[in-house]
Amino acid sequence: MAITYTSGAGTQRRDKVRDGEYNIAVVGAEEKTSKSGNPMIELKIEVLGPIGGEQFEENTGPIVWDNLVFIDSCAWKIDQFRAACGEDVTEGEQVSIEADDLIGAALKGHIVTGQSNSGKERNEIGAYLSSDEPF
Repeated sequence: MAITYTSGAGTQRRDKVRDGEYNIAVVGAEEKTSKSGNPMIELKIEVLGPIGGEQFEENTGPIVWDNLVFIDSCAWKIDQFRAACGEDVTEGEQVSIEADDLIGAALKGHIVTGQSNSGKERNEIGAYLSSDEPF
């Protein structure tokens, strides 16, 4: 049995953008276990365009991957992500997070250039920015 589809005018997705501040959106989130055996959420993030600038056409921004690892030494990053999503972050508060609830979150991030394990340049999240936080 053959599977059919309707071909379209494919979109050209950017490989990467220059370092800077961008509007970003979570387009995928999955609960996983880190290599160290810790619970984490793997985020698939689309770069939508520069803050204050013209936004990219839909589905053409580069994809950036990031992990929220649920251990004490990484709580700062989860707090930063939550604040960037507009949540109030209270010290000492115990919070449960469902990966599916993060999909569709629109926020701001500082994108930097890093390297993959194979040495290829790629974009990474340098920081998640709360709306009132200048960078």
